[in-house]
Order: sequence, then structure tokens, then C-alpha cells
Amino acid sequence: VVKRQKPKAASGTTARQPVTSHSLSASESVKLRARGWQYVPAEFETQGATSTLSPELWARGVKHAQEKGYGFHRWEITNEPYVSSAKVMFPAPEAYAEHFKAVAQAVRAAQPAGQIGLSIAGRSTAWGDYLLKRSAGQYDFIVPHWYCFVDVNKSSFEDAVLRANAETLDEIARVNALLKAYNPGREVYQYDTEWGMHGSGPNGERADYVVRNSNVMGALHRAVRGNLPSFPALA
Repeated sequence: VVKRQKPKAASGTTARQPVTSHSLSASESVKLRARGWQYVPAEFETQGATSTLSPELWARGVKHAQEKGYGFHRWEITNEPYVSSAKVMFPAPEAYAEHFKAVAQAVRAAQPAGQIGLSIAGRSTAWGDYLLKRSAGQYDFIVPHWYCFVDVNKSSFEDAVLRANAETLDEIARVNALLKAYNPGREVYQYDTEWGMHGSGPNGERADYVVRNSNVMGALHRAVRGNLPSFPALA
């Protein structure tokens, strides 16, 4: 099963659930937020981090969240460990796999009912398929960030809106098959926390600043993807 959150905003920020609490007591406000936070994977090692946190610090963070009543129960271990800025922490997938294993054990000890998320690059062999197999049995969900890197300057409207989505769904189905093969007897799922059209500009401009990712073409790409059913055929 593939579970989705809202797409990453074109500006590079992730949309957050609005919370109105000005008329609530402190305890009521915490309970309201907890209902939303139960759907949000929490992460302590964000993208751009240059050092990892120890398993002990992860466990302390998990316990603190529980004591505060925040409601988190999904924990994503590192945001995109495969990007270039993370090479100082994880020069190879093996380094991330070892860190993930240690942190996952600490988090489970702090919150036995919690779920642990493995961050992968879904289209990569080393940072995708290999990690899925090596860490099998340790993760409850995976976070592949299914962005579509279609060339928005050369692609037709139909290609960007329809074909690109179809190709992404094929990739999602392939990864689902690997999850089943590597985790027999366990319900493991993809949590699609970041996704959307993410094409660079004609001169290499960052996708965050390319207008076509957020204009009508980009909006319809997200509309097609976001309004598809929960991929029952891919489960």
C-alpha cells in the first residue's frame, strides 16, 4: 500500500496542516495537534545535516515526544541520506544501513509501538534495491520521495502530466514487489511524504525556482497524481 502526504510546495517548503488553537486550553491544543501529528513521520536528521545523531539521542527525542503528548509514532531515520550533502555522514549505502539499524533498535526500545522508516532513492540500485534487501525486517515503511524529474522545458503537456505520472507509478509498483519479496509475512508500505514535478531550468536552475513546476502544467501533474486512488492494484 502506498500512503501519501501532500506534495512538496513549489517554493521548496512542505505544506503543513493548519492548526487553530487560539480558543483552546493548553491540554486541548496538544490533543488537537496529536491527531494531526500521528500521520506525520518525525525526523531528527534533516536534509542538509552534516553529522548524525546517536541512537541514545534518538531515543531521548522519542521519549520526549511521548511525554509531551505529541502523538508521533512514525520515525523517519534521516532525510535523503543519498544526496551529495550527506556524503560526509554516509559515503556509501552500507554506512547508512548500519546507522539505520542502530537507531531503529533504540527507537523501538523507546516506543515499541512506533514505526520505523527507511529513506531510499527509489530509482537507485545502491540506495534503493540494495538498502531494501539489506535492511529487510528492520523497517515498517520506506520513504522514497517520488519526485518526477521530467524536463519541463522540452516535454509536451501530455508527457509532463500523464506519461511522467504513469512511469512513476510503474516504479512504485516495482518497489512494492521488492518490499513483498524481502519482507514476507510483514505489512510494509511506502509513505510518500514528498512528491511532485521537479524539473530543473534550461540553464540548470534549481527546480524550486522553475515556474513551470508550479504553473498550470505543474498543478495538473500534481492533480493527476494526488487524485489517483490509493493504488490498490499496486498493494
